[in-house]
Amino acid sequence: MPSNKKHHYVPRFYLRHFSKTGKSINLYNIPSHITVIDASLKEQCYKDYFYGNNQEVEKAFSDLENFTSLILKKLIDTNELPKFNSEEYQILIFFIILQYYRTLYSAEAENEDTDILFKCFYAQRIKALGLNPDKFKITLQKPALEAASFTAQAFFYILDLNIKVLLNRTSLEFLTSDNPVAFYNQLLEYRTQLSNCGLRTKGLQIYFPINPNSALFLYDRWSYKVSSKLKKIITIDSKKDIEELNKLQIISALDNIYFRDPNQAPLIERIAHETSSLRRPAKSITARYVREDNKLRELITRSKYDIRTGLSLSFVSEKWRARIWRARYKRQKVQQVAIMRNSKYLSKIIHSCHRQQNWKYPADLNPYTH
Repeated sequence: MPSNKKHHYVPRFYLRHFSKTGKSINLYNIPSHITVIDASLKEQCYKDYFYGNNQEVEKAFSDLENFTSLILKKLIDTNELPKFNSEEYQILIFFIILQYYRTLYSAEAENEDTDILFKCFYAQRIKALGLNPDKFKITLQKPALEAASFTAQAFFYILDLNIKVLLNRTSLEFLTSDNPVAFYNQLLEYRTQLSNCGLRTKGLQIYFPINPNSALFLYDRWSYKVSSKLKKIITIDSKKDIEELNKLQIISALDNIYFRDPNQAPLIERIAHETSSLRRPAKSITARYVREDNKLRELITRSKYDIRTGLSLSFVSEKWRARIWRARYKRQKVQQVAIMRNSKYLSKIIHSCHRQQNWKYPADLNPYTH
């Protein structure tokens, strides 16, 4: 039997950052409301042949993890981000977005999308055949690969985001989960019909804990002021801020929350109970719009369910220009489904990456200077 049949969708090197021994980890299982102390670390966040029987994908992920583990270790030891646009910087950003797409949650979301869309497109045929759509599901053969395949394109879409290190100086821990990269959008949280967390959406925020004391925060710098403009390390002394960020992890999780200190268990159980009503009812939203003048023509849209907690952090504030823009935008009778951060800016990035085989971030697009 192959020794590498266990494909981990959250890397073991990453989970070790939340472990005292490197071999075990504490977890809270949300569906069963059970806390397990010293669970086997190697038995977490994996499925046999999750990325298929061909081991090339798993090998490629493993190589990336080896590079990223060194980058994160250096970051944790020094509290310093890699130099902007360096190879280490690009690997770190790529790893974050890959981690978002490679999880079991994302694979299940792909299957959910496929099932819903298929049944929408073929509703009349299914009805004509006398089939009950609730009695069967349409799924992909390799949903994990389908989800992960978005990474290469998504990488370029988030390169304009600014990044900071959040340094936790409280007695609480940053938690992580089996779906650890959490997307949010404070600027557009008022819009409740479709997702506001698209990769190119104005106001996007991305939170990613890297150990109990550190997290990475990527954000739309046009929309938010995050402490000092030049300061790359944000020290957090407020327990409320840590609880707010931990809520995101608990709501983002598929099943398990991971933590280092067993004394944190009662607090985690409390937050999980208090936020149970905020957990997403499904992974995808599908909406159908039928033209009144032509019943044969309809528009079908799909998007992911957003996390909504009323997030409030002491070190993040909306810039005045963003507040003014939002106030004006809300008064418009017709609003866009997707609101781009900066369409010209992102178009230049995409054009540049397609033009150059050995891609380098264009000097005139440096987000730290615009």
